Amino acid sequence: MRALVLMLAMGLMLTGCGTTEKAEAAGAREVSYCTNGGQAQTLDLYAAEAAGPGRGTVIYIHGGGYTEGDKREGFELRRARILTKFGFAVASINYRLAPRRRFPAQLEDAKCAVAWVKANADARWIGLMGDSAGGHLASLIGVLGDTGDVPRVGAVAAFYAPLDLAAMEADSLLPQAIQPAMPTEAIRRKWSPLRYVSAGDPPFLLVHGRQDRFVSIAQSVRFAGRETKLPDLS
Repeated sequence: MRALVLMLAMGLMLTGCGTTEKAEAAGAREVSYCTNGGQAQTLDLYAAEAAGPGRGTVIYIHGGGYTEGDKREGFELRRARILTKFGFAVASINYRLAPRRRFPAQLEDAKCAVAWVKANADARWIGLMGDSAGGHLASLIGVLGDTGDVPRVGAVAAFYAPLDLAAMEADSLLPQAIQPAMPTEAIRRKWSPLRYVSAGDPPFLLVHGRQDRFVSIAQSVRFAGRETKLPDLS
């Protein structure tokens, strides 16, 4: 039920525009959630604003090709924060960046964030939301959640995410963008979310622009598993 509420809430927000303008963390509590590789990582925790019992926590993961970005600068952060009005707490995380830290350092940090929320926040239900590289991380955790090594989550919302790294479109900017974090074909194949899709995965919401030059919409179409008719939200 909470997965359905999250998906509906996200659908209501699709008419808005993403922005990289740095968001003020008004009302947020900044905490250190993990120390991997000797490098402390922090998140901003926004409390649910809706009256009554909370619905759980949505973890937002910013994009930036794994080489840049910040927990207060994500394209879809403002959209994510609107979820507090629907009764969700929102945790926006930082994670280690390439080229100093190559993949899967970023995945290890995101997994650590889920574990922190389970132990320290409203963990009755946990969902993930991410854009671009952050959408890739959110999707990986979503499809790996039944493997035992990765915490299971209730739903994933992935905005223009690279989901099939084994077959990147030559006319997109994706191959060169992820090179610092994933320099070899073997790494890209291993950490391609499409590789791990199964019937036991949580619900996914995939949002992608038809004319995306960085990550082709074909990535989301293949991940969905069918040549579905795509809605026009322009």
